[in-house]
Amino acid sequence: MSRDLEKFIGALIGAGILIYVSYLIFGELSKTSQLSSWFFYVMLGLMILAVIVEVYRFITKGHY
Repeated sequence: MSRDLEKFIGALIGAGILIYVSYLIFGELSKTSQLSSWFFYVMLGLMILAVIVEVYRFITKGHY
């Protein structure tokens, strides 16, 4: 259980770093282009969805 928790926290930290880095990159791009900001929001939505799915899987697995 604690190993799963460590993996879960690691995944959250990794996702946070990915979101931050992509925010910096696409934040710079969106100043010049409207398309890249649209792309950034799509990627951000996918990352948030992935985090929600991981949280759900962790919680449901944790009950067993």
